[in-house]
Amino acid sequence: MNFKTALLSILDEDRLVSISEETVERFNLQESTQKRLDKLKSFVNSIQSISDDINESSIVKLIQEFDDEEDEDEEGYWRPFLYDVQTEEIFPIDLIPFEELFTYQVEGLTDDIGLLSEVMVELTFDGFTIEEQQISIMTFEDSLASLE
Repeated sequence: MNFKTALLSILDEDRLVSISEETVERFNLQESTQKRLDKLKSFVNSIQSISDDINESSIVKLIQEFDDEEDEDEEGYWRPFLYDVQTEEIFPIDLIPFEELFTYQVEGLTDDIGLLSEVMVELTFDGFTIEEQQISIMTFEDSLASLE
C-alpha cells in the first residue's frame, strides 16, 4: 500500500475535523477551524488523483524529532522524511512533488490525531493541492537559479 492509500484510509470526516481543531489550537494558526478543515478537504481531494502504484525505491518514514536531543522524555514532533532504500540516506520531503511522494510506502503512520496533525502541517506547508505545491517548488527553484 502506498502513502496515498494509507493516508486516505485514515482521513475520514471525523478525523479531518479533529485534525483541524488540533492544528489550529496547537500551532496557533490565524485561521478558523472551518477554514483549516476546508483546506484539508482540498488536500484530500487533490491527492486522490495520484496513482495507486507503489514506488519501492524509497520509503516515507515518520520520525519523531526532539528539540533537545538529550531529553527524550519530552514529547517530540512527528515529521515525514524520505528514506532511500539503496543508500540508506534520509532526506527532507520539502521539494518532493506530491505525485511522487505519495507513491512511496509509508512507515509509522497511525490514526493518532497528534501525529496526524503534525504530519499534515508538514505535508501541506507548501500548499494544500498538487498545483499549489508545484507553484511553491517552482518558485523556490527559480529563486535558487537567480542566485547563480
